[in-house]
Amino acid sequence: MLKIIEVAPRVNADGEQFFALILQEGLQLVKSQETGNYYATAKSTSITSTFTEEVAKSMIGQEIPGTIQKVNCEPYEYTIKDTGEVIIS
Repeated sequence: MLKIIEVAPRVNADGEQFFALILQEGLQLVKSQETGNYYATAKSTSITSTFTEEVAKSMIGQEIPGTIQKVNCEPYEYTIKDTGEVIIS
């Protein structure tokens, strides 16, 4: 299960504001490769929404089914508009 824990304002390429939902997965225990000790962590991510700020904030605390998974993809180029710098991600 994923829990909505926060709402974050964002701005699109046209300068319009929208709100992202910050999602967090449940508690995970991870073993350190260096010390062998365990520590608690939780994966989190954001997803865009079409909700108003008021509606988005009212959803904080709700749970939705799903998991957060990191998926490998081919490298791609991204140009930072403000600087013109090209980044390969």
